[in-house]
Amino acid sequence: MRIMAKSGTANGRSFHLKSSATAARFRAAAKRYTKKATKSRAAAVKTLQREGILTPKGRLSKHYAPKV
Repeated sequence: MRIMAKSGTANGRSFHLKSSATAARFRAAAKRYTKKATKSRAAAVKTLQREGILTPKGRLSKHYAPKV
């Protein structure tokens, strides 16, 4: 079975996944997100906690910690 993403609308804007304009918008959004998330160490830790990679105490969550 082949899984494919579908074109549609998001935030009231239509998008076509094979469109170069959509790819450019995604790259720009990813760049803004990365810039904001890596602005400082505190911002990076907060982002990683929000994404579930770090626990509230700042340790790796069980999904990312090495298996012992």
